[in-house]
Amino acid sequence: ARTLHAQGATVALSGTRTEALEKLAGEIGSRTHVLPCNLGDKDSVEKLVPAAEAAMGQLDILVNNAGLTRD
Repeated sequence: ARTLHAQGATVALSGTRTEALEKLAGEIGSRTHVLPCNLGDKDSVEKLVPAAEAAMGQLDILVNNAGLTRD
């Protein structure tokens, strides 16, 4: 997200840890949207793309890193 944003992209940050997403969004700055989503919840997943399109207008790149963690 940082790299894409630095190159001029508008980015959406998604996951279940909203506080961490908000912190990252604050560090990255403008053109950053926090879109909470629990990939274990079908309804949440089905709402993610429409929410991203509403926030950003369109999606050009999707980076799926579900399951990657530093824990």
